[in-house]
Amino acid sequence: MTNPTPSPKATPPSTHPAIQWFATFAIRFAPLGGSLGILGSFLWNQEWFNALLMFPPTVATTIWAGYSKSFLENIGKRSETWGEHNSNIFANWVEQSARTLARIVTKPEVRYLECQKRDCVYNDIEGYEQRNVLLLRDVFVPLRLTHADYACGPMGSGNLRRTPELLLREDLTIWELLRQVPRRPDYGRMVILAKGGYGKTTLLRHIAYTYCEQTYRKFKVLLKVPVLIYLRRWWNLLAQADAPDLPTLMTDHHIPVLPGGKDITMPVDWAKTLLEQGGALVMVDGFDEVAEAQRTAVSGWLNQQMQWYPKNWFILTSRHDGYNQGYEGKHHFKSTVSVQEFKPEQWQRFIHQWFLCTERGRRADSDRNITTVKSAAEDRANALIAQIEAPERPDLAEMATNPLMLSMLTSWYQFYHTKTLPRYRAELYGSIIKMQLKDRPEAKGVELPLPLKDSRRVLQWLAMAMQANKTL
Repeated sequence: MTNPTPSPKATPPSTHPAIQWFATFAIRFAPLGGSLGILGSFLWNQEWFNALLMFPPTVATTIWAGYSKSFLENIGKRSETWGEHNSNIFANWVEQSARTLARIVTKPEVRYLECQKRDCVYNDIEGYEQRNVLLLRDVFVPLRLTHADYACGPMGSGNLRRTPELLLREDLTIWELLRQVPRRPDYGRMVILAKGGYGKTTLLRHIAYTYCEQTYRKFKVLLKVPVLIYLRRWWNLLAQADAPDLPTLMTDHHIPVLPGGKDITMPVDWAKTLLEQGGALVMVDGFDEVAEAQRTAVSGWLNQQMQWYPKNWFILTSRHDGYNQGYEGKHHFKSTVSVQEFKPEQWQRFIHQWFLCTERGRRADSDRNITTVKSAAEDRANALIAQIEAPERPDLAEMATNPLMLSMLTSWYQFYHTKTLPRYRAELYGSIIKMQLKDRPEAKGVELPLPLKDSRRVLQWLAMAMQANKTL
C-alpha cells in the first residue's frame, strides 16, 4: 500500500513585492527628501546661515540612505520571526487586560457604588420642591463643624491636651475629621448635631457622593464603601423585635430602593463580608425623625450593629434635642460635633454657585458662551446679595445663615427675578407659600384642588397641630 504524498507545509503569504519596495524606499529616502527640501528652501530665500546649519543633517541623511539598504534587507528577514513572537505576546496581554477589566467593571462594589451615587447626585431638599434641582457637586458649600462637648467620653480632657487645634476650632470640615480616624479612632464613631435646615442630610450625601465618585483621595482619607441610611425610611422596621441586622438591611432593603438597585444582583454575604472586614462608612441620617416612643429601640439597634461590626466607621446625624433626650447608650459614640451657621462668605459662595448653575441651565449653548453666562450669573448673584446685606433688612441676613432658608431665598428670587425680596420674615414666608401653592403650579399648568386662601388655612391648622404635638 502506497503512502500518500504529504502535502507541503503551508507558508504564510509574504508581503507584496511592490508594497515591500515602497516601504523600504520610504524608510531610506524620506529623511533625505525632508532635509533636502528644507535646505533648498533656505538657499532659494538666500538664508545662508540657516542653510549652513542644515547642511550637516543633509549629509547625515545621505549616508543613512546608503547604509539603510543592506540594514533593512537583513532586518526584514529577522523581523518576520520577531513579529510572530511579539504579536503572540501582545495578543496575550490584550486578553489578560480584558479579563482584568471585566473583573474590575463587574466588581460588586462598583455596581453598588453606582447606585448609591445616583441617589446623591442632585441637591434634593426633603420637604421642599425646587423649581430646578441642581447637581449637588455644583452648589455644595463645606459646612463648618465644631466639637459640641469637650467631655464626650474619650474625647475629654486627655484628647484636649493632645489635639487642641481640632477641639478648639470652629471651622473644621468633615474631611479633616475623617482624615484623623487612623490616629484618632474616636472620629470613627461620630455624632453630627445641628438645627433644622443646617444641612445635615446634604453633608452625608456629599460624603457618599465623594466616595462613590472616587474623588475622596484629594482629602487624604482612607477608602471606605459608603452606606447612607435614612432613618425616616426605616425606623419603623428597625424598632421591631425581629429587626434585620445591618447586612440584611443593606441587602434586602437599602440597595433595592436605590436608583437602579433592583437591577443588580449582589453576591451572597457581600454586605456581611464588607462589614466584617471593616470596609464600610455607615451613615445614619435623622435620629430626631424617629418617633419618640421608638427611639430607645432604634438606638439599641444601632448600638448593637456597632458592637457586631466594630471595624467600620459610623456617623449619626440628629437635631440636638432628639439625640440628647432620646438616644440610649451615647457612650457608643466617641465624638460629637455641631454644624455652625453659614458665615457671609459661605452663603455668598452658595448664591454665586446657584446662579451660575441656573444660568447655564436656562441659556442655550451655554458652554460655548460661558463668559456671557458667568457675567449674567454674577449680576444676579450680586443683586440678591445686596438685598440680603441691606442694613434695613436684618431678618434676611439672619435667614441666610441657615442653608435651607438660603435655598428658599434663592428659589424665590429666581422665580421672581424682577422683584425685591419682602422686608420681613413673615412676608417672605407668605411669598414663598404663594409661590409654592399658586404661582408655580399655574406657571406649570398644574390645577390644584384648593384655591390659595383655603390652602393657607389648611397649612395654618396643620402648623398649629404640629406645634401642639411638638412635631414642628
